[in-house]
Amino acid sequence: MEKNKERSEDAPVKKRRRSRSGKCVDLAKLDIGKLIALTGAGWSAEMIADEMGISRAVVIRCWKKIEERRMAHAAARANQDHTA
Repeated sequence: MEKNKERSEDAPVKKRRRSRSGKCVDLAKLDIGKLIALTGAGWSAEMIADEMGISRAVVIRCWKKIEERRMAHAAARANQDHTA
């Protein structure tokens, strides 16, 4: 029954995901530079996941976060240009 309890707002958000080996992956310690470099070299999510020992879903999640940050930076620069 405890599994069905709603999570309180104060509960910490998990930043660890399971890799293919079943081990938890600390997303904060993931080598994002390597992920970006392999992506730039044309590697697929599946190939990157195999190389880095993580799941394809973690690779895709990282790609989405990277894109969100790029969009946020672009919006901030656009706002800065309009105010200058």
